[in-house]
Amino acid sequence: MRRCLSLLCRTLAVVIVVGNAFGQECPVSTMVRLLDKQSQPVANVTADQLKAEINGSPATISSISPTAKPTLILLVDASSSMKDTWNQSIAAAKQLVGRAGEDVDTFVFRDKIRGFAVGRSESEQFLDRLSTQTPMPGGTSLYDSLIEIANRVKTRNAAIVVISDGEDNASTHSSDATVSQFLRSAWPPVFGLILDYDH
Repeated sequence: MRRCLSLLCRTLAVVIVVGNAFGQECPVSTMVRLLDKQSQPVANVTADQLKAEINGSPATISSISPTAKPTLILLVDASSSMKDTWNQSIAAAKQLVGRAGEDVDTFVFRDKIRGFAVGRSESEQFLDRLSTQTPMPGGTSLYDSLIEIANRVKTRNAAIVVISDGEDNASTHSSDATVSQFLRSAWPPVFGLILDYDH
């Protein structure tokens, strides 16, 4: 879990790009995720190692800096297919919440979002309550839940971590449609912790 959170911080960086727009120089600040060819996070990158374009024209990267620790949005799958790994799911969620700092929100979903907690203290209490329950029968709407949560996020410095077996049998959105929406939108990156290796 510690590695997961450190990867979240290392993959997000703020880049300030200076380029010509409308015939004049203007600085643009944007958040980027830095990954290598194997889609692994890259750390210790300097501005001169990157190239940028604005509307197809070369631009100069004047600075790059890591972002602060992102807000963690934890999405826990409580559908019936998780019953065999429920204890591990809750343990993993508690560990993530414990290391995330105060900026953490926790959601639980099955066929839809079934509950949430805001902040570290409420998230810890919420997970304690969930640990005494058993996942219930019903559909799993992973894709719809991801889209709903992403639409609620107001900060750009955030990351969604999903604890699930990756199964979805009830969403109105397909996997491809969900990916497409995330690519087109300024939504946070999604990281998955998959606990059911049989699937």
